[in-house]
Amino acid sequence: MVAALHVLPLRFCRGVVALVFVTSTATVVLAVAEDKAVYVGGTLRDFPIGGVGAQVQSNLFGTEVSNVEGRITTSESELVFAAGGKGTLSIPYKVVVGLAYGLEPHGIPEGGLFLITWDPLDQYTKKAHYLLSIRYLDQQGAEQGVVFELGKNIVRPTLAAIEARTGKAIEFTHIDACLLSKAADECGYGASAELRGLTTVFVDAGEPREYQDMIMLEIEKVGLGLKVVPSPDGADVILRFRGREFRSPDYLQALHGGRGEAVIVRDGRSRTVVVFSGTRMRAFGDKPATKFGAAFVAAYREANPR
Repeated sequence: MVAALHVLPLRFCRGVVALVFVTSTATVVLAVAEDKAVYVGGTLRDFPIGGVGAQVQSNLFGTEVSNVEGRITTSESELVFAAGGKGTLSIPYKVVVGLAYGLEPHGIPEGGLFLITWDPLDQYTKKAHYLLSIRYLDQQGAEQGVVFELGKNIVRPTLAAIEARTGKAIEFTHIDACLLSKAADECGYGASAELRGLTTVFVDAGEPREYQDMIMLEIEKVGLGLKVVPSPDGADVILRFRGREFRSPDYLQALHGGRGEAVIVRDGRSRTVVVFSGTRMRAFGDKPATKFGAAFVAAYREANPR
């Protein structure tokens, strides 16, 4: 598979960030150094020096992307990202209005532009790239947003420092992102054994409807005794799943990615007890929705042996 360069304008759809991918042949640096960070993009037009477009060069062999890699430091008053000759970006903590960490840019004001130098299917695999989104007010009072990918050695200390010094809680948009920074209990992550004795389940699989049908088929065909209910109200377990189909000239056929989780609700408290992420990379085989249904069934049967 050819590596893909994605220059992404940010758009909004019912409060959820939707990314539009433009694909081309590319030579890219896919990994961020363990103790550094990469500026992925945002609403700024004067950073890095020359703007985001300055990092993209086309030639006879395709498109070459230069990562904006640097070091993040967190002083008592500001976060500083220093990228050498590509510029330095400073954000005072007092102007930060929102923080998020997850698998997509999150909450960034309209007009953001990003260089996503990895294949979008990576986000459904163990090669997933987690992103720190920061919203803040500039000197004119306008809201800006920037996004970084952090090297694995600096994730925990960086997130802890900016959360403490801004006084803003980080919104973790995926539980596996939270687990990179906090203890399981702080993230609301439990064990599949907590499925013991639960009897009703609600399936929230978005569109297309076939995803819900695939998940329900896996539950129904093995006779677990679970009742699938039409509303989350009163359900013991809520299964959430979102999938995507990817079509590109770089792919021989449509590829599929999906993420899901099983959430139990007790005494008004939600706990995620099953987390799934998967792909279908070839023409045949189960789609991620079916795989998620099977993963839930396996967890439920282990918690409720007969």
